[in-house]
Amino acid sequence: MNHTKYRNRTRRNNVAFPEFANMISSIMNTPIHSVVKDKVLTSPAVNVKQDEKQYSIEMSIPGYSKKEINIALKDNKLVISSDIDKSTKDTYKLKEFSYGAFNRSFNLPKDANQEDIDAKVANGILHLTIGKKPEAAPKQITIK
Repeated sequence: MNHTKYRNRTRRNNVAFPEFANMISSIMNTPIHSVVKDKVLTSPAVNVKQDEKQYSIEMSIPGYSKKEINIALKDNKLVISSDIDKSTKDTYKLKEFSYGAFNRSFNLPKDANQEDIDAKVANGILHLTIGKKPEAAPKQITIK
């Protein structure tokens, strides 16, 4: 997310209320992450792809360990979540990282094999693979 600087558009000698102009300039130049002090619910970025044999999900989770991530199957949904609150009491001049609890769920397609799910974490990316059920091949019936 790019932070765009607000430029004070008042002219040099034509400022009726300089305190007001300075206050507006200060507000407009403060990133929203440094203003929000409450628990932030994050939503990690996700890539989903498929091929003939499986579905693949990649979730960006930098800063989380595999022990802090929960993966569950509920009502034909794959639920990926974390309840970890990584907030600190440190004072920041600028804080753009937002580590916190999250919950993402994905409806599994009918051909997803719920018994064939594999998960691993590498370099801040959660990799999930979900195998596809083999298609029912037409059965040849012989006449006796």
